[in-house]
Amino acid sequence: SVQSYELSLGQKELWFIHSMGGLAQAAYNESLIYSLKGSLSITALKEALNAIIQQHAILRTSFQIDTEGVVSQHVAASASLDFTLKKVNSDEEQALFIEQQLNKAFDLTEAPLM
Repeated sequence: SVQSYELSLGQKELWFIHSMGGLAQAAYNESLIYSLKGSLSITALKEALNAIIQQHAILRTSFQIDTEGVVSQHVAASASLDFTLKKVNSDEEQALFIEQQLNKAFDLTEAPLM
């Protein structure tokens, strides 16, 4: 089940920037890089992130345009984050991958917004 709401002023501004396309879509990206040492359970990490998504409706929210061109926020009853690990073989490869991720367009039409 999906609930729909009118956009707030801040969300309208964000949607406007998003609609410009290109690098503007990355303008509000908040990127964090963590270096982890020791063993990590990918399954436990995914479960923890998905629990956070279920707890916070804003992370299950996406922006949708109706047939009349009106944008609204849609809050999904559930959403999940899926990811894979990428092994890098050099500092240069790691730096290139990070740069690509930092400039990656953020898709406001797809939940979860992470």
